[in-house]
Amino acid sequence: MLMQVISRKLIIAISLLTLAGTLSSCGFGTWVSALFGGKVTVNVSINPKVNQSSPIQTDILLIYDELLQKQLMTLTAKDWFEKREEIRANYPEGEGYDVWQYEWAPGQNVAPLQLPMKVKAVGGIVFANYFTAGPHRIPIDPYADISIIFQEKDFTIEPVK
Repeated sequence: MLMQVISRKLIIAISLLTLAGTLSSCGFGTWVSALFGGKVTVNVSINPKVNQSSPIQTDILLIYDELLQKQLMTLTAKDWFEKREEIRANYPEGEGYDVWQYEWAPGQNVAPLQLPMKVKAVGGIVFANYFTAGPHRIPIDPYADISIIFQEKDFTIEPVK
């Protein structure tokens, strides 16, 4: 009798693990992250001539407030870096958003980043403080792993495959 109960539980556990593995390839992982939080992987590639051969200041934001998301999408990177202390006063970090601040040297090798994500993120934004004119702001899917490619005068973001 005890062996039958253990066997049934083992079969159920294996079935659930198989189902989770199958569903994860269909976006199930994204759904689970949205409900329970998780980690977002960010890969970084930096051109040796980035930002006129100067360090590139970068902020990665995961946002939990829809109004804040809309507000931030109107800012250029220059605006963000000038106003971020004011924004922090109005939206305390950890409540409306989380931010990770970096400054990377031209051509620097960066190990993949693992950013913790809280549940119910509504969006994300990467701001890069280039010397050249431009928005230097890209929205990101808060549940997707990404690669940030810093080029000489601007940057791009690609999903990790």
